[in-house]
Amino acid sequence: MTVSAGRKVCTKCKRNLKETDFFKLKTGERCDLCKDCLTQYIDNRKPSTFM
Repeated sequence: MTVSAGRKVCTKCKRNLKETDFFKLKTGERCDLCKDCLTQYIDNRKPSTFM
């Protein structure tokens, strides 16, 4: 699958989204999961899901 500039594919839902749909990490890179998938994955009662 070809990804155009400014776009990225989510490793979970496989959608081709704008880079702004991914959280930016401290390293400057974008997270592998889109904001929607990452929000569904995180459980506030389990700190290990967001560390």
